[in-house]
Amino acid sequence: MVTRQIRWCLVIGLVVLLAGSIPMIASSAPSAQGSSPASGDLSALKAALEKDGFTVQEGQFIQFDVLSMCCTGQIPSCLGFNPIAPYMSARLPKAPGQTVESTFPWVFRLGANEAVIVVGRTPPPTAYFSYDTYAITRFSEKEQARKVIFSNLGDTFSHLTIHTSGTVQEPFNRDVMIIYTADQGIDSRVRSAARTAGYPTSIINTGVIPDALTRLGTDEKADEIGIVHRMALPQTGSEKALADYLKTPQLLLRVTLKNQTTPDPFPMPTLRAHGTGRTEMDLMPAVEDLRKAILEKHGKLKATELTTGLFPGQEFDCLQREINGYGPTRDALYLMTTSVFKLPDSADDFVIIYGVNHEAVGKATYASLNVYEDSMVAGISGEHNRHYAGSAKDYLPNHPQADLLYVWKIARNCRGEPHCLEAQISNCPKIDLNKLPNLEIFWRLYVERETRVAPAPGEVIYDQAILFSPAGSTPTVGVYTWDWQTYIVGQARSSFRIPLTWRSERVPDQAGGTIHGIALKGPEGGVEVYWGAALGGTCAGETQKIQIARGEISACYTKRADGTVIWDQMTTPLDSTSTTTVSARAYTNNAASTSYDVVRQVLSQWVLPP
Repeated sequence: MVTRQIRWCLVIGLVVLLAGSIPMIASSAPSAQGSSPASGDLSALKAALEKDGFTVQEGQFIQFDVLSMCCTGQIPSCLGFNPIAPYMSARLPKAPGQTVESTFPWVFRLGANEAVIVVGRTPPPTAYFSYDTYAITRFSEKEQARKVIFSNLGDTFSHLTIHTSGTVQEPFNRDVMIIYTADQGIDSRVRSAARTAGYPTSIINTGVIPDALTRLGTDEKADEIGIVHRMALPQTGSEKALADYLKTPQLLLRVTLKNQTTPDPFPMPTLRAHGTGRTEMDLMPAVEDLRKAILEKHGKLKATELTTGLFPGQEFDCLQREINGYGPTRDALYLMTTSVFKLPDSADDFVIIYGVNHEAVGKATYASLNVYEDSMVAGISGEHNRHYAGSAKDYLPNHPQADLLYVWKIARNCRGEPHCLEAQISNCPKIDLNKLPNLEIFWRLYVERETRVAPAPGEVIYDQAILFSPAGSTPTVGVYTWDWQTYIVGQARSSFRIPLTWRSERVPDQAGGTIHGIALKGPEGGVEVYWGAALGGTCAGETQKIQIARGEISACYTKRADGTVIWDQMTTPLDSTSTTTVSARAYTNNAASTSYDVVRQVLSQWVLPP
């Protein structure tokens, strides 16, 4: 089994950065059609804000289909979305006077003199919901390139912490207002306008955008911010209500103070503390009994025990290292197998997942497991702990602590077995499980009720996975690629995912400053991207079709005497009306097949304008 230290940040189930196209698109936001809270007068709120010197623009929270956008090549990866939990994301118009386009429709730049106001209702009864803020992309001064960092900016407003028109015990289907801003003065003025318009103080929440963590502004180098609304597991009878809620846009207001005032930034908020001091460790012997029973029951097969790792990407780690965090939340603890594996479609090939039912012992509000396809960071199937009851008794029928444990099987075909999850996907042509792509297992442990935040990692027993295969076989176990980073080449309307060991460099301008470029380089090789006028040329070698994120592109292919390879003249216009073109050149540094594969994988996730 091949393992390595986890070097990347967390993935959540998804996020903001997950739907739409990578080209630079103006984030024009249609007016929300969803109803405002019953309390308060929206027209009066807008009038009060405008009277106080704010420009008011409407935006909305809308649902998006992450998998569809990813599988059609509109984004470079699926960003670790949770396949069994839906999301909504914010869409906002540009700030007044802003000329820089947003990288994605669901991100926005925010000035110190601005606020984003959520005016809506909370979801119907679910196991969990939250509102969370992120720094989605950042211009790295170290690398002189814009990167996806997808780092959360603090605590969420969850069903356990948000102020609504309901009680703490009944936060569902209630009126709510959230003011997202970096400035205390802006917050105070918005609250005053809300009170004037009849919105009770009891439903108003302030979401601090920490000035110390973000680079505010609307210029080229400002951070791009996102707001994510998560929901999970509707209560029985609330399924249709949640589906209707997701279809109904929620109103957002972007308010911009016309006249500059003396900034009064919020200090960094005090965060909720993880941990109670009570642990699951008394169950270690029971988990070991379960492990032995699993191995004994499937003793005729080859067993490969996979290692479970804890993501180091929480608590602003990704933001500090400027690497992709895939949208973590402080409400969840994330675990993952540190190796990838392949899963053939046979009765003797499967994975057994086992461990503590974290909700049953009080360390989580709910927990889930997911199967992911590695190269696209795509969740393909999942299960949650509300179904775990009794599953450990399949292996420990008489154990006194069996009700606190669980066992779940993952197979390509469950063949009618109970307590089994099928690893299947039918709506993504880029993922063909019959070609045996690399897979991994991912766990989420959401919100310890006592602390109202994720459980402390030192207080839980990690979930485990065992890969079973036919006796005498040698299962393929390898290294994941989730630590690959997303670079945005804005002027070329492109993005790439590259290994963590690669770096970006500016390429000197050419042709009198009319052609610009950036180079992405690593031990295996590199990709150079150029944009400008009159790019192209004659191919003296072989012409190949190269797979990219959205279809194919022609390349001039050359294999040199030392075994290294060059793909050149991969050229396309930025759009149907532009005289500007974008062109890429890729190469390997050595003749190793692994280097060839890495460079081709980088090219396969190159996103170009539609």
